[in-house]
Amino acid sequence: MSDINADGTALAVTASPPVFSCLCCGGSTASLFLDQCPDFYLRKPFVVSYHRCTACGLVQQHPVPSDVSPYYDAYPVHRPRSAAYSWFRRMLMSSVYLPPQHWRRGGRLLDFGCGDGWYLEWCKSAGLEVVGFEPSSSHANALAARLGVPVMSDASELQRQFGGAFDVITLHFVVEHLTDLQSTFRLLASLLRPGGVVRYVVPNIDSWEFRLFRRRWHSLDAPRHISFPGVEHADLLAHSCGLSFVGKSFVSFPNGFGGSLPTALWARFSELALLLTLPISVVVTRLFPAGSQAFLLSRRDARSVQS
Repeated sequence: MSDINADGTALAVTASPPVFSCLCCGGSTASLFLDQCPDFYLRKPFVVSYHRCTACGLVQQHPVPSDVSPYYDAYPVHRPRSAAYSWFRRMLMSSVYLPPQHWRRGGRLLDFGCGDGWYLEWCKSAGLEVVGFEPSSSHANALAARLGVPVMSDASELQRQFGGAFDVITLHFVVEHLTDLQSTFRLLASLLRPGGVVRYVVPNIDSWEFRLFRRRWHSLDAPRHISFPGVEHADLLAHSCGLSFVGKSFVSFPNGFGGSLPTALWARFSELALLLTLPISVVVTRLFPAGSQAFLLSRRDARSVQS
């Protein structure tokens, strides 16, 4: 076929749109869920769209980015926090970050996506053997030096050193950032001992919080949040890697509601406004805790690793 017109001018070439591929079930068809979503949190110059898989209902970005590193420059989750802030998380977010006493003393715990490392510190002080994982090697090395615990940055090395070694694996607001759900859950399954559990917490895209705020919902966090797996996806992912779906629960996360209020009013996040609205956010999310949910998967029997 000729690539020029009859008058000698070049034919216009139209690039094919990227093919949708569901991160959970592999489905190839989807409908637009939410478009033109800017970065209200860090105000980076990115705008993304979300689609819902026709087959399993997963809401995910389309297209899925091949490189997410530009989204995380100056990401505050990795910044060391004060003792007061850690106390705040322990007291006000205990349904998100389960107290270490929930797990068997002396067990081995992996915090996958350990952020500033505070949960590792808390669990270590309670008598658990802890390991962290962060994909940035420089951040992982700095955390390991500061905390005095292993913090891995290479998934293959993590599997080589700790395959079948963990009683508990936690992921606190990590799963929604992943660009490859299936391979990550296969990795997690390979790291569990028989009887071990994976507990992960994710924002709930089907919640009243999202319906109220939509693009300005703080927990949407475009473009960093890639997908929003729900209960049906927990079951699919569990069975795809040989785990069992144990159950789910709604958890109180005041930042999701409180962070949405300034964004709804001024189209930008404000940490000061979040702090000022914290009391009402705590009350609202404890009375109506649907904005985030926790899922528990087991390699056999969750009771063997819980107190």
